[in-house]
Parts: sequence; structure tokens; C-alpha cells
Amino acid sequence: MSKNIKFFTMIALQVVIMAAVIFVAVKNVGNFNSRTNHLRETANKLHAAGITGEAIRQYEKYLDTSEINPDTSAEIAFSIATLYEKEGKPEKALTWYYQVEGFNPKSKYATKASKKIVAILEKIGKTSAALMALNERSSLKKEKKRIKGAALVAKIGDKEFFDFEIAEELDRLGPKQRKQMESKEGKQKLLQKMVADELLYQKAIRLGMHEKDPYMKQIYKIKKNLLVQIIIQDEIHKKIKPNEKDIMNYYEQNKERFAAPAQYKIAMASYKTEKTAKNIVKKLRKGKRLGKLTKKSYKEEDVSEGGTLNGFTSKITQKAITCMKNNIADPLFHKGKYHVFQVKSVTPKQVPPFEKIKNYVVQSWQMDQGKKLYDQLLKKLLENKEVRIFTENIK
Repeated sequence: MSKNIKFFTMIALQVVIMAAVIFVAVKNVGNFNSRTNHLRETANKLHAAGITGEAIRQYEKYLDTSEINPDTSAEIAFSIATLYEKEGKPEKALTWYYQVEGFNPKSKYATKASKKIVAILEKIGKTSAALMALNERSSLKKEKKRIKGAALVAKIGDKEFFDFEIAEELDRLGPKQRKQMESKEGKQKLLQKMVADELLYQKAIRLGMHEKDPYMKQIYKIKKNLLVQIIIQDEIHKKIKPNEKDIMNYYEQNKERFAAPAQYKIAMASYKTEKTAKNIVKKLRKGKRLGKLTKKSYKEEDVSEGGTLNGFTSKITQKAITCMKNNIADPLFHKGKYHVFQVKSVTPKQVPPFEKIKNYVVQSWQMDQGKKLYDQLLKKLLENKEVRIFTENIK
């Protein structure tokens, strides 16, 4: 065999061997990718079925054994984080949300993870860290600019409150409430509420509540008020848990408050002339019953103390209830006719048994407890080291 034939035979043999090696390698890679993809598919199925613990393990295994692009890694990490959050493990969820940012800070999952990080830090009581995280990722809008001549009355960090804002709040009140709040003391209370509302609003923003409620798209003031109500519900109402002993004690201590008003059964009749009406009144004062004297316009009606008879004013109703001389009032003129009233019976004011008004008692207790907790929350919020109230500038 010539040297050339030997040379080409060796080359051909090497090509065959290399092809076989490549084939085996490609086959192994294919099998490997198939196995790792199977891990993700299994994790997805477990996730959909709500078997969170196993889903987490499969996702973590998939990340450890697969060669995947940064965007897919960020997506898987986000899924793991949300599952840990569902399991009530905020610290582990936080770790994986940070991982999302690490895998691909420009992915859509990184944007979602950033908001989750702020919310979780706030929920686990790391308020300072939540503020720092929020400042790194975004900033609260400053709605107000300093107006020339305005006096600074309070400050929370960079957020400033001016005297003209108190005036704006007063303008939103009804006439009666405004009159109560126009004094210096009233304005101070109003400012305290404004500061507390701002702190609750900022907390709601850190928790991401502003993105959950469609009403949050409205103007800033409406948005803030709604968020404050949401955070109060979370901070106060969930803590109000009545028990039988507390409710019973509350009922005993506030019986007068739950007393049903006195009830009156009023007989009445209407006449075209005053003379006819007065003649009827004379007969009634001699012991006659109104129903026996007239049937054409006669009617009876029950009315509570402080209530109003149908078709009459509260003033006429009060006169009918408090009529003198054998419970017969002089005729009362109303809407072109003379009306005669007679009190047929009176049910005195009384306190209903506890079992009959239990639900109402519970509601009243909850309202009182809510007010106490709100006052405590207000005091705590105003003790925030960043809050400064300048009462000397309130006039």
C-alpha cells in the first residue's frame, strides 16, 4: 500500500471517529436539555396545582442544573419568590426577589421584583430599609411647591406642610365642622391629621397599595384619602376582635345608650273649618274618643320620640305628642286644614334585653374600640422622629 493511500485512510478513520464523538456529545446534550426542561415543566405543573413546596424545589433544581439565559433565570427566580411569599416566608421571598434583579436588572420581572422588595421590607417591619429601597428605585412625588409668604407648619423628612394647606382643608369642611376647627387648637388637630394621613399614605405606597386599587388613578388628594382608609383597615380594624365578656360589660356600662325611645300611638283627623275642629276638641276633652266622633279622615300612626308624623313637620309632631288637657291639643293648622290629635297610648323609653340587640352592641363596641386604636395610632405616628410641627406658625 502506498504512503498516500495509508495517509488518506488514516484521515478518513479520524473523521469517522470525530463524527461518532460529536454524535454522542450532541445526543448527551439533547438528553441533558430534555431532563432539565422536564424539571421546569414539572415545577410549572406543581405551581399550577398549588403544591408550592415541591414546585420551589423543582425550580431551584432547574436553575442549578440548566444553562439558561438571564431573562429566563429572572423569570424562574420571580416564580420562586412569589411561591415563598405564598408560603408565608417573606425573608426567603425577599432573597429571591433580589436574585431577580441580579439575573437581569433590565427585565420586566426585575421591575416587579423591585416593588415587591419595598412591600416585603415594610411588612416585616424594616421601615427604614423600605424607605431606602423605595428611594433607590423611585421617589414620592412632591405635590406642593413653596408659595411666597407661606409659613412652614410641619415637616416629614423632605415633605413640607404650609399654613395655606390648613386653610385648604378647612375649606373642604362643612359649615358646622369648619366653625369647630377654626380656632388655633382646632387647626393644630387638623394639622396632626394631615401629617398622620401623609405618613399612612407613604406607608401604603411602600406596600404597593397604590397599584392594586383602580381608584388610585384619581387625583392625589382622593388617592391619599382612599389609601389612608385602606391602611387604617389593615392597622386597626383587623385588631378588633370582640369576646362575649367584653361585649356584656360594654352593654351594662352603656345601657342608657341602647335604650329604645318612647313610642306614641297618635290618633288624628282633619277638618276644613276651625269651628268644626274646636267642637271636636271640646267633645274629646269630655272623654269622647276621636275614632267615634269622626271616621271620614280618621287615622292612627305610631311615632317614636324625636320622630315625625307622616305629612307633618317635626314641630307639629312635637305639639301632638306633648298636647295638654286630657291629652288633647288645640287644633293645629297645616296645609289648608285644621288637624286634631289625640295620644292613645305611650310605650315608655326602655332598654331591650341584651340578646335582642347583641349585634348592635357589638357594632357600637367595635366603633369605640376603633376610635381608641386610631387615637393610639395617631399618637405613635406623630412621635416619628422625622415629624416636626411648628405650632407657633399656626394662627
